[in-house]
Amino acid sequence: MKRDDRVTLTQILERIERIETSGVDKAHFLDQSWDQDALIRNLEVIGEATKRLSNATRERAPEIEWSQVAGFRDVAIHGYDTVSLERTWAIVEKELPRLKRTVRRLLRNFE
Repeated sequence: MKRDDRVTLTQILERIERIETSGVDKAHFLDQSWDQDALIRNLEVIGEATKRLSNATRERAPEIEWSQVAGFRDVAIHGYDTVSLERTWAIVEKELPRLKRTVRRLLRNFE
């Protein structure tokens, strides 16, 4: 694993934790455009960061669909008017916890 991957994984973890500690629940997210923008921005950064990971690092975590993580970023940036808030919240609830566990495991490889 490249040293740069450690920095990138740390950035991904930080963005996940920003979302987790925002205090925003689903009802608030669906109702407040400012919070929608903030949460989606953090998902965009996570998606962009996954593109920077080496193939070797991504291969160490085949349980994560890295292309879908990056793909959300592309949709959010280029197809922002097609982003489903329900789907976005489902990502937060179902996918981010698994991604967080995986990122933590990959970071332990540096220790």
